[in-house]
Amino acid sequence: MQKLSSIGPFTVFAMIVCANYSLASGTYTFNSAASSATVTQISDLANPSTNYVLPLPTPANLPELQQVIGSLETYTQIPGPLIPTSSPGAYQLSSTLNQINPTPSSNTVAGGVYSVTNPNQMFAGFKAGSGVSQSAAWSFGGSSALNYHVDFNWTLVTGFPAIGNFPGISYQFPLLGTVGVGGNCRFITALSFYDPAVSPNPIGSLNINDLFNTPGLINATISGTIVFNDGNPLPKGSNLEMVGDVLFKAKADDASTLSIGDSSNDDATVGLIDSTTPIPVPEPSSIALALPVAVLLGLFSRRPSNRSARRTQ
Repeated sequence: MQKLSSIGPFTVFAMIVCANYSLASGTYTFNSAASSATVTQISDLANPSTNYVLPLPTPANLPELQQVIGSLETYTQIPGPLIPTSSPGAYQLSSTLNQINPTPSSNTVAGGVYSVTNPNQMFAGFKAGSGVSQSAAWSFGGSSALNYHVDFNWTLVTGFPAIGNFPGISYQFPLLGTVGVGGNCRFITALSFYDPAVSPNPIGSLNINDLFNTPGLINATISGTIVFNDGNPLPKGSNLEMVGDVLFKAKADDASTLSIGDSSNDDATVGLIDSTTPIPVPEPSSIALALPVAVLLGLFSRRPSNRSARRTQ
């Protein structure tokens, strides 16, 4: 499959930023048995009943992954024990869907997801070059989308953060690219954090909803480190869950593409850091936006789900 980043001059990458924070050491283990991930393609968010030509078999190099193809969506489910612990060599979903009526149009996605756990960080990674494109899109009523749904769980052997240190959610999303004529691109992140030993409700969240609707180049950076759980530590032996979605959308009369970098960029990552220096509390408007994700996530209802589906709706 042609790399999405080569379809147009639109590249995006995201990585955990730790340059301003000295990291401490803790013992955290990824609980693969309780974790899962799903990579989903939706060709037309406005017309879920439209039929498409689906020229995509299950990847021969990933026979253990379940890939489901339907008229609305194509998705790959990744059970926890099969979630890589480093950037995968191949995309877990790589698909082109062609709409042939009334005018030939196409949507291409590629996606790869993994987990990384070390003494300072717990985060989800997304393979460079993955993303979504929509081209010659007169036959599409709405945006095309690539959605990552993650439900990652960790056991906090020593608690989090290390004694005397500070917990943070760290992120950086430098967005570059092009909005096609008559179109727009949107990047959404909606992640929640849970620890049943602390509360049945979320103890932290990261919500981003950025729309780009001016034709031409995009150059915007979304970055920061925000306090996690109001700066309060989590107990030893408890279970931390990060659950939610990272969504890429593209719409244009000619072509729009939104992707995670290319071969010269780092993978995207987002998650928690253990800092030895205090993390300032930002203004509420800079860390949270009202997200209309419930409607979008409802489109994925045919995908088998666990308790994380309830939490993200």
